[in-house]
Amino acid sequence: MADEGDIDHIFIDAVSQGDVNTAVHLLTTKCAEADMRLEHNGLIKSTLQLAAENNDYAMVKLLLSHGSKHISNPALPGGFDEDVLTGRTRIGVYTALCSPSYIIFTKDDPLTRAFELSEEMSTLMKSNTVKDTSKIYFSSLIKQLKSFAVEILECCYNSEEVSILLKGKPCKTDLQSSISDVDKYHLAIQAINSDQKEFIGHYYSQAILKRQWEQGQPTWSQKDGIGWSILYWVYCIMVYGVLQIPLGVIYVFAPCCPTSQMINNPKGRFTMQAFAHAVFLMFMLCLDFFHSSDPTMDVYLNFHIVFFILLVWVIALLYQDILQCYQMGILKYLIDAVNILDIVIKLSLLAVICIQIKFLGTQTYRDAIVPVVIDCWYSFIFVLACIRHIENLFLMEFVGPMLFHFSNMATDVARFICIFLIVCATFVFGLYDLYNDTGAGTVFTRLTTTITSLLGSVFGDIVESDVLDVSVKFNVSSVFNERASDVYSALGFTLYSIFCLIVVLVLVNLCIAMMSDTYSRLQKTYTFIYSSYSSDSIRFVIHLLGASRHRVEI
Repeated sequence: MADEGDIDHIFIDAVSQGDVNTAVHLLTTKCAEADMRLEHNGLIKSTLQLAAENNDYAMVKLLLSHGSKHISNPALPGGFDEDVLTGRTRIGVYTALCSPSYIIFTKDDPLTRAFELSEEMSTLMKSNTVKDTSKIYFSSLIKQLKSFAVEILECCYNSEEVSILLKGKPCKTDLQSSISDVDKYHLAIQAINSDQKEFIGHYYSQAILKRQWEQGQPTWSQKDGIGWSILYWVYCIMVYGVLQIPLGVIYVFAPCCPTSQMINNPKGRFTMQAFAHAVFLMFMLCLDFFHSSDPTMDVYLNFHIVFFILLVWVIALLYQDILQCYQMGILKYLIDAVNILDIVIKLSLLAVICIQIKFLGTQTYRDAIVPVVIDCWYSFIFVLACIRHIENLFLMEFVGPMLFHFSNMATDVARFICIFLIVCATFVFGLYDLYNDTGAGTVFTRLTTTITSLLGSVFGDIVESDVLDVSVKFNVSSVFNERASDVYSALGFTLYSIFCLIVVLVLVNLCIAMMSDTYSRLQKTYTFIYSSYSSDSIRFVIHLLGASRHRVEI
């Protein structure tokens, strides 16, 4: 008869090799311990972790049914470099936790768990204390979880099942929150936040999200033909733009009436918000043009009324961001730099409007300092506000794909600009130092004109050869002066030629090649990645989709 040590050894071998029959025999007749610790490849782990790492469905189910303890999440990395053993241990634990067999048998909502694990490992990959080799393993595990999520999604047979899957589990804090949360697409929001592009960009998910996005729109808006498209554009401009204020007032006092339902839908809310931002910016621009024609003009009552309307408008836009911050949580809201930029833009516009209401038309405003400060800061903020408003165009099929490719090429452009600035600064100081003491009246004798000349060369404004010629005069013979002038001219021509060769011929074409490569890679996976970006733009719509009187915002 085998002793206890032999039984443990045989049981471990059975778990490692996936021999379920032997494992069942040992657990039922030989009283083998299901939750056994062992040393495998130099790491201490449980039999359940070993089975989960092998993604053995039958063995994981067997061990859990016989009382094996669940695998605990590994500790987060400390503030120091970790040794190899700690990194291997963490990789082993996450390999087991990410196993589809372990997730299915231990979690009621496997998709939520898969998204949570993806977020955890994405956070670990950003840590400087985690080794680069470990990050490679984490990246492969994230891809595994993404494939697992798509496989579950593809198991759905109809739209109702996909819709239930995307909604996930509502909040269970109390009865009221459960009732109001039942129609919200919690899992879709979590998939977007955890960068599950394949899942949210899958045509199953997109079919449901598009159906909800078009909810409440006229039935004829989906008809084909240029005439119907033009008619729908006119409808959007009239309902969501021209009639926005009266329809908004009707919605406040009678949210359930048929007229209110024209705007109480996801696409309607988003379009109204986009129109509100666009009209506000155009109003500010027109008002600034009108006043800039004569800044010393007297301001009448109508002018103050318009400014008070803009004041209320920008306060409402700012309140929208404050409410979003409250719903998301201050810390989570401020982590996103775009949210901080929105707050800065709206606070700046609020300050500009308040200053103009207070001082416009007075002698104080006619003094130099006030209009200079307002005009300079307002011009900068207005440009930022217009750029931020472009994000709303992501959902337009006409320009959305182009914006998608443009935003993904920003990294390539940033890399090119960094290298270009270094190279340009090198040649700027080189040419300036060469021509500065010669007394020649060329563009390279001043630092500002040197910079503009080199930058202009990138766009085809090549410096003429006579500009590079130098005539120097030292207190020596004329022959020496002539030869010295030739040396200065030749060296200047050489430096400028090298600059054109490196920047114009090499760097610019390298930037074009990088962007072409990025474009080609994006085109291969364009469908689901752009769908994911579009879904990210409308996640505030699906977040509170089921609450008819709640504000639709994350």
